[in-house]
Amino acid sequence: MKSFHIKSILMGIGIGIILTALIGIIYSAGMSPQMSKQEIMEKAKQYGMVLSSDTIIRADDDFIDDKEDSTALMEKEPIPGYNNSVNTSKPKETENLKVNTAKPTEEPVQEVRIKINYGDTSLMVAEKLYEQGLIERVDSFENLLKEMNRERFIQIGEFVIVKGTDETTIAKIICGLH
Repeated sequence: MKSFHIKSILMGIGIGIILTALIGIIYSAGMSPQMSKQEIMEKAKQYGMVLSSDTIIRADDDFIDDKEDSTALMEKEPIPGYNNSVNTSKPKETENLKVNTAKPTEEPVQEVRIKINYGDTSLMVAEKLYEQGLIERVDSFENLLKEMNRERFIQIGEFVIVKGTDETTIAKIICGLH
């Protein structure tokens, strides 16, 4: 068996690279046609993108340049609660004035704000919820989070929770599932 010469190996690698480049150029030349600007804009609209010129609000559109128009506008539209004349005439009494004396059937909803800070564990969050009266027992809520496999997915931030909400819903709210 003959030994391989380094020149032959390098020449083979060079020819392989050149052939691969030529095949790649020929293959990619006719396969993908160029998209026009209109086609690109249609694709962008399909993906929900908008033109930047559509979102820019010009401040000079609402600017009143003429002093006469601005003073006439101010005279026609009085500012509520500022230099308005007060109507001192007595209101007319109506004969069949009905007053709604019925009590509302629903009790007012009591909302509680809970702030969860960065680094709060599920135990700390459960204690905050217990202190606000949203849950009955700390350990049962922590066990619920473990059953749901959500004890490490508690979101930081401020949450508004209605009193009387069940523990499963509270867990979904603070974990970002609700």
